Amino acid sequence: MKTFSAGPVVPVVASRVEFFGKPTFDPRSLLTDRSRALYENPLNFRVTPTDVVPRAKVLASHTEFLKLLSVLDDTDRLLLRFAVNSEPHLRVGLQCTYKDVKRHRSILDARPPNAHELQLKRFVRHMANASILLEIVLADDEVLASYLDDIRGMYYVFEVSEARACRNTFARELRGSDVRGLKAYPA
Repeated sequence: MKTFSAGPVVPVVASRVEFFGKPTFDPRSLLTDRSRALYENPLNFRVTPTDVVPRAKVLASHTEFLKLLSVLDDTDRLLLRFAVNSEPHLRVGLQCTYKDVKRHRSILDARPPNAHELQLKRFVRHMANASILLEIVLADDEVLASYLDDIRGMYYVFEVSEARACRNTFARELRGSDVRGLKAYPA
């Protein structure tokens, strides 16, 4: 079976991952009641997975991971909780892929918690897909041109509930002394 890769996965280098501004976008008013409930309280939508669920990994050195946490903390994107408050098999991974010569794109590997949640597929089926281009018929003298780009840092500006933040616990445990200076450190 052939697979597609957008590029090699690389370890996190905090200085190459950029976050713009702080989370200020609340998407809940744009969601259906059911989607909003899942967005706010994902644990209320737990299911038993039907397939083998991979264990996610944080691909970062200890030092780079701490630097990334500091960046997340500085931009109000970090919630720290004690490790005993999350299930290890549901923790998310983190790695990067190349974006350009100066930056990496961070990739949150949320397959473990995703596999344990009810999937709302109604809107996913309506998302843009390149296969729709197959239905376009052009005359011999016509050319189809398109331009695609990311909405810069779109997912990084979403406000999330504490329950959703806890759902995205990294698959890396740290000592309290490693993160004690961060403002997200539990009092």
